[in-house]
Amino acid sequence: MNRHFVLGLILVALTLAVFSQVRGFEFINYDDTDYITRNDMVSRGLSGEGVRWALTAGRSATWQPLVWISLMADIRNGDADPGDFHTTNLVLHVLNALLLYLLLFLLTGEAVPSFFVAALFAVHPLHVESVAWVTERKDVLSTFWGLLSLLAWVRWVRKGGAIWYTAAAVALALGLMAKPMLVTWPFVMLLLDWWPLERWGKMGAAGLVKEKLPLFAVIVAASLIAFNVQSGDQAVASWETLPLGARLSNAVVSYGAYLAKTIWPTGLSILYPHPFMPGGIPLSAEAVRGAALALVALTALVWWQRARRYLLVGWFGFLGTLIPVIGLVQIGVHGYADRFTYVPLVGLFVAVVWLARDLAGARGARTLVAVGVVAVLGLAVMAHARVGDWQNSITLYEASLANAPGSPRIHYNLALAYSKAGNHRKAAPHYRQTVVQDPSHAKAWNNLGRTLNILGLDEQSEAAFQEALRRRIPYALARVNYAGLLDKTGRRDEAIEQRLLALRDDPDNGANHNAVGSLLAMSGRVEEAVGHFQAAVRLEPHNSQYRTNLQRATTMLQQPGGS
Repeated sequence: MNRHFVLGLILVALTLAVFSQVRGFEFINYDDTDYITRNDMVSRGLSGEGVRWALTAGRSATWQPLVWISLMADIRNGDADPGDFHTTNLVLHVLNALLLYLLLFLLTGEAVPSFFVAALFAVHPLHVESVAWVTERKDVLSTFWGLLSLLAWVRWVRKGGAIWYTAAAVALALGLMAKPMLVTWPFVMLLLDWWPLERWGKMGAAGLVKEKLPLFAVIVAASLIAFNVQSGDQAVASWETLPLGARLSNAVVSYGAYLAKTIWPTGLSILYPHPFMPGGIPLSAEAVRGAALALVALTALVWWQRARRYLLVGWFGFLGTLIPVIGLVQIGVHGYADRFTYVPLVGLFVAVVWLARDLAGARGARTLVAVGVVAVLGLAVMAHARVGDWQNSITLYEASLANAPGSPRIHYNLALAYSKAGNHRKAAPHYRQTVVQDPSHAKAWNNLGRTLNILGLDEQSEAAFQEALRRRIPYALARVNYAGLLDKTGRRDEAIEQRLLALRDDPDNGANHNAVGSLLAMSGRVEEAVGHFQAAVRLEPHNSQYRTNLQRATTMLQQPGGS
């Protein structure tokens, strides 16, 4: 049986053994809602209208049309079944592992080292997030096209032919339409020109750069589109909010964290709070200096050993492919993230595997293979356990809080998950922790007030609603919820006042018009109630309850003494 076929089967079996459980997992309430369950365009499934929207949408601070189209294709008969989305992510990850093996073998002609790099890529726990999180379709999809781009480019280098260069450029463009991470790809190609292709001595740096100018043009165009989309989104931190010094300090420490978690992948979380944002742990000068010295020392060591060309390629591949996500352009509230290592760790794996092969020599080859198998299986066991954390929102956030410092986002999302499950006693402390870490979080104050209201803690509930209204003006939803508490405690006039204030900010809310009408009718202000019931019916003409309330109020008004 063909050796490559056997190694490919082992890769597939190993990857499925770790990740097949995701097919039974749920969506989580961190971005999956924005990407799928509450995204009207995606939830309609694949259509011409959807494709046109995807090509121009800047939703979620990223231009990623291929991701939207891919997610639309997973809608079956109008139903968003989480299992279908998880299965697509898994299939793409399996294909990526196989493509990586094929690419490395074609580049080096060495099957065993190529297999171990692909196996480490397939099962490393840091890669779980990119596969188990449906929203991270962008990682597995962009990498799929990125690897195809490199394969086409290698074919062009070896055999020539404009069709292969064109295929490399098209695949790169498609990858960039899934995630801008691939802006580093021409630089990756230059590294591969150094090793294993060894083209620098033949063509020189200028010639190698010149032949890649069309590919640079592709990434410049994609970068301009991505920057324009991201700059218009509130998720992008301003330079006033996060100065350059803070960004650089976090970047240096993040590189150190990635290296540490690559070697010993424990304490993993969906969110590591940015040290200069709410919930983050401030960086000490010692931590920044220590991380910087470690990076300088490792870089110096690699340069000293530059005769082992794979070390230079692997190390600078790791450093360079992380640059787009290292926080120089800060999007979101994370300091660093497991998912950002999906591509960069390949560089480290190449450096380590080929170095081990060289050091072991022919005599130690069998021992080295045995050690490699143990390492891969050990990582697979750890990854399998980490995949289990992604079963649903509650299991994920509980694991994240157990593994790493919490953040307002984790506490808030966990509270939302408990609220949705009807477990308000468990939700309340996480809403409280959210506002302790981020007192400006008006939504958390509002949801805390609502939860405390349900639990019968009326005084605390009222204080939370008032804090929500202080933190955000206008805030119609908080006023509606506050009105519910006031009505429950017998303060109907105050409840009416809050609902009227909510209508001032949100005049097209049919449910609130109906609720105001009911309160006014119970207070004997029937004529005012009729006006609000009419507004409710006008806004939602098919709501039978609103029509019934209007009819009853109109009848009351027509009776003697009606007012």
